[in-house]
Amino acid sequence: MKNQFRLVLILFVAAFFAVAVHEHLFHVNSEYYFTWIWQWIPSGTVYPVFILLAIPFFLGQLIYLRRPARVWIALTAITLSTFCLLIGAAAVEKDPPSFSRITDVVQSRFSTGYFATAAMLMRKNISIGELLGRYPAMMDHFYLHPRQKPPGLILLEMGIIHSFGNGNAGALASGFLLAVLASLCVITTYLFIICYTGNRDAAFAGASYFALCPSLLLFFPDVDVGFPNLTALLAILWALALKKNQVRYALAFGLTYAITGLITYLPGVLIIFLAGFTWLQQRSDPQCRWSRIARHFAISAGVFAAFYLVLWAITGFDPIATLRESVRQVDILFDKLIDVYHYPPHSLPWTFFTGLYDFALGSAWISFALAGCYFAAAVKNGLTPMTRIALVSVSQFIIIAATGLLQTETARVWIFMYPMLMLPIGLELANWWPRQRIAVYVALLLLTMLMCQSMQFIGPAM
Repeated sequence: MKNQFRLVLILFVAAFFAVAVHEHLFHVNSEYYFTWIWQWIPSGTVYPVFILLAIPFFLGQLIYLRRPARVWIALTAITLSTFCLLIGAAAVEKDPPSFSRITDVVQSRFSTGYFATAAMLMRKNISIGELLGRYPAMMDHFYLHPRQKPPGLILLEMGIIHSFGNGNAGALASGFLLAVLASLCVITTYLFIICYTGNRDAAFAGASYFALCPSLLLFFPDVDVGFPNLTALLAILWALALKKNQVRYALAFGLTYAITGLITYLPGVLIIFLAGFTWLQQRSDPQCRWSRIARHFAISAGVFAAFYLVLWAITGFDPIATLRESVRQVDILFDKLIDVYHYPPHSLPWTFFTGLYDFALGSAWISFALAGCYFAAAVKNGLTPMTRIALVSVSQFIIIAATGLLQTETARVWIFMYPMLMLPIGLELANWWPRQRIAVYVALLLLTMLMCQSMQFIGPAM
């Protein structure tokens, strides 16, 4: 009976936003500091594509329902569906639908910029060693997004251009590689949730929800859609290091964090979640003493430092100067947004609410309602180990919002934190009847289709 009431609540919220998005009402596309532009794509273009490509998703649900032991077959079907939906959602942005939408955005100097920057560097015959050695000084000459990022994505695009060229073939190869990585977020989110909860049903439900999220599907081919993999991998490795007390996991964690730092700085803020989990683990596991934690932290930090020391010795790459220049470029960008484009100045406490709203928008709003249902039940039933880790998970993005870090476009910028939101969603849906879960996924798919039809998440490639 309780689940029936919750389902009605979720469907009511979904219906409200479905009507609001379809009719362009109530400024649901806006969070004051940034507005997603309204658009209109014909229903006959969007809906048949999404519905057809979502069939493997629902087949995966059926497989898991009948044979839970075949979870990996079910996850494969869902991952395939996500991959196809990523491509399809990008294609329908063109009239008529075309893969050229992917190549246009990948090659764009401003929508993404990594491929264009890599092509520019290769035309100037700048080698990888020269790029790394001079990287902070060269950042001011890059296109928009690479100016604020470490060199990893540019290096990846240079490798793709070397293999496929800097034309449409190379851009399409880059786009399809990103689609593969983005669709793998379904798998890594499943592994993340099961690692931290031990609940296979919750892991499957949370990963399933993420597979249909608007942010994951509609920001492609922006590179942010692949970042949840890094979040999940880092969290899993640290958990294994503390739980199993094996040095190899600490070594892998340190190396993975170092490589992640060459790709994006965003997972650097995961220290909130990792510290929270460490505290919980120390309190719940008598074997996990502070000496064990300190040892694994020291090993990880040593590997991290050694990686960059060796990289500096070989190439001259300066990670500290690169980070400082990235911060300076972000400040320059915000100054331009406010002074030139007349965006309102960003300030707390208002960015707390707008950041969380856009994060909810990117997960189709009902995500927050589902997480709220889980915590409402937890208040009545008392704290359990799963509830505690769920609280740590949501504290990750709540603290980020409260401190004013990573402001604006949080539906895109905060994609890397969605595995944390999927954990309480998965725990909630795991207690629902199968038909109730399917109803939620149908509502989620409908909202994502409507947002694809009515809201522009990546502007015309320039």
